[in-house]
Amino acid sequence: MDYILNRINSDIDILDVESYEYVVSLRKRIEYSLYFLLGYLWNQNSESLPVEKQLNLATTFDRMSIGEVATAITSLTKGKDVLRGKNARKVIENYPGIRNTKIGHGYALSSELVGELVKLYEEMKAEIPMLENDYSLILVERKKQGNYHGIRIDSNGQRQKWACPEETFGVENDFPRTCLMEQQGVTCVYYKLSPF
Repeated sequence: MDYILNRINSDIDILDVESYEYVVSLRKRIEYSLYFLLGYLWNQNSESLPVEKQLNLATTFDRMSIGEVATAITSLTKGKDVLRGKNARKVIENYPGIRNTKIGHGYALSSELVGELVKLYEEMKAEIPMLENDYSLILVERKKQGNYHGIRIDSNGQRQKWACPEETFGVENDFPRTCLMEQQGVTCVYYKLSPF
């Protein structure tokens, strides 16, 4: 979980479950998670797609419907490193239908809708480990003398200066660049978030 998802969860914890803001926050949590996965998977697996499909996805990122986001996630998934199994795909593919039929352009607050959104997110967390792990968001701003420099925002929202040697981070020439950092013991693993 990164700072943004942690913040959405904090809002959900304090909102009145019968309020409009509560339902909006439940929806926001699911949709943010889907875009988060899309950014990660694009960077990891986009080169495995045919060039025409890559271009089609890349040119539609800024106007994708939530159904197109779900389809892109499943088409970018290779193996079980992100989505653990068929149920994970099913959970992701089910959300656009729930959103279109129960939420649409306006909706009545109901315990049924709240229950579906909470259940869907819990199923996503169970099937997609990336939604449970702690990550820091890194904004890489520049490279200077063999080190990359930027800002790190941990999962609690704490901001601090960040620096990393090129040997650890890899070669990057496009700035600013957003990535995730996962602490695995004493080492840090970096995942680029594209195209964001």
